[in-house]
Formats: sequence, structure tokens, C-alpha cells
Amino acid sequence: MVGTPARDAEELYLLAATASFCGLPDSAVRAARRMVAENYCAVDGLSRDPMLAGVRARPEYAAILRDARDCRDRFTASRGR
Repeated sequence: MVGTPARDAEELYLLAATASFCGLPDSAVRAARRMVAENYCAVDGLSRDPMLAGVRARPEYAAILRDARDCRDRFTASRGR
């Protein structure tokens, strides 16, 4: 899975949530990072999904959330054109 695009970036969200819930924070962070890099900008899910609670306190999570917001903002701006 590393380095290959997901068929659907939403799969990466589900992987991140499941990994976090199962106590695999490194895998969860990697999946969340890839999800955002593949333009799945799930800001609300990253912010509120209880399954991701296990990784929100990690220092790199703030950067993932920031990147997701930037992703959402780019998408929103492109819709207004």
C-alpha cells in the first residue's frame, strides 16, 4: 500500500480511523497523511471522529489537520471560479 494511490482516498480515512481505534497510531497517522495528500479533505472527520481520538494528541496530527483545512479551502475556492 505504501506509495501506491488508493482506489478511493476515503479508504485511507477508514484505515486511519480503524488503525487509531486498534491502537496503531503510526499506521493511523500515515494513512491520514496520505488521505489528505490524495485530496480527501475530511476536516470534520479528522476533528471529531471518536475513532481518531487516539491520535489527535500526537504532534504531527496538527499538521495533518492544517493540511486538510488547506485542501478544503483550495477545493472551496475552485468551486467559486
